[in-house]
Amino acid sequence: MKLNNKDIVKHIITFKGKNTSSCCSLNLLDNIDKTYLMDNYLAASWCWLKKIDLNNKYNLFHIDQHYDLSEDTLPFLENKLIESKIRFIDASIEELLCLSFQHPSLSLENEIQILRWNNYLPIFKKLYPDIINKTFFATHQEDGADKKYIDYELSFIDLKNELAYKIREMSCNKWIVNLDIDYFFTTDHDEKIYQCFSDEYILQIANEINESWDSIEVFTIALSPECCGGWEKSLRIAKIITECIGVDWSFEK
Repeated sequence: MKLNNKDIVKHIITFKGKNTSSCCSLNLLDNIDKTYLMDNYLAASWCWLKKIDLNNKYNLFHIDQHYDLSEDTLPFLENKLIESKIRFIDASIEELLCLSFQHPSLSLENEIQILRWNNYLPIFKKLYPDIINKTFFATHQEDGADKKYIDYELSFIDLKNELAYKIREMSCNKWIVNLDIDYFFTTDHDEKIYQCFSDEYILQIANEINESWDSIEVFTIALSPECCGGWEKSLRIAKIITECIGVDWSFEK
């Protein structure tokens, strides 16, 4: 698969600069065919809804340093959606970013944004419980996760050897592939962030995705610059992946 027309790139939000993403700031969201690129994964499930058919089932491959399975805002989201009469599938990403709730531990002036980088998966599952068939997770297994969301967990060795195989093996359902660049980074005891997988390993993962392209309905990539040691390091790895799959994404900003 190769896209050559740079005009195909759609800037869903105006780029806000190489700023801190933190848990709830979205500085970049681009779309090229069935690939979405963002700095913050909070927009991932919103992107899936732009490509999938709600009458079908999909398998999910989640490749990320973290599980992204926090459920703490689910009741507040439901209440807010009812109050605002917003339909998640029809809302703009800007509208969803405005949804917030008052946490009991905070003063009345402070509210917490509902959609964040660690909860978009449970939110999607709550709102659309019948869409995801099987889930495959490859993470650093650093934080706790409710196993009800996880059907299979893969080690980094299994991932490089079996990603394409698993997708082909279960090709009766199309796939959502969710790749956070921070999977390829880690933090040492001195809080120094460094790349823990070689470029060759990353290229192999990209090749596995490329081999499976026809079975993938939507591919979401998060840069997560703070977890990768900065924007430039994250962008460099993203470029390895997008070039391999033939997505012509030039980030000159």
